[in-house]
Amino acid sequence: MSRENYLNKKPVRTNRFLYHVTPFDTRDAIDRLGILSRNDIGYGPKFGYPPAVFANNTFVDEYYIWWPIVDYYIDYLFSGKDPDQLLWEYDVWEIDTKIANTKWYEDPGTGSNNSSVYALDDIPREAIRLVRLEGAERRIRYSDGVASTYIWSGITTVLPRRPRYLLPCVR
Repeated sequence: MSRENYLNKKPVRTNRFLYHVTPFDTRDAIDRLGILSRNDIGYGPKFGYPPAVFANNTFVDEYYIWWPIVDYYIDYLFSGKDPDQLLWEYDVWEIDTKIANTKWYEDPGTGSNNSSVYALDDIPREAIRLVRLEGAERRIRYSDGVASTYIWSGITTVLPRRPRYLLPCVR
């Protein structure tokens, strides 16, 4: 992919919430600074990505197609490991697009119906929150004396959204 393929795109419409997946060791920096558009790490220089923030534009129950989880999901299945363990090795940051107020573009590197998007701007701290994806589990719902089972897969907030600059109160 050339750099021009990324810079000459039309903005796309996204879901309200996007999901950015990172190794857990970046948690403190993201919690302090937000998600910065950089390309000096990972595959940026190798594939000619511009400085950008990449996110997943699918629903939570499709987490197994999110990068980088998709790279390891099949390996985990064939090695006998539980693929849901990946959810504990990576942090998932939920981006509220209404608060971030930036333009999003379809990632030409994935070519998959707007499921992976990128922004050329930094995502401020007040627009994100750290969430933990819960693997699918069977639950029982009781209502009017009747019990029914259902599969639940959802998110739990780990770190809530908060203003970027929280200053201590000094009296």
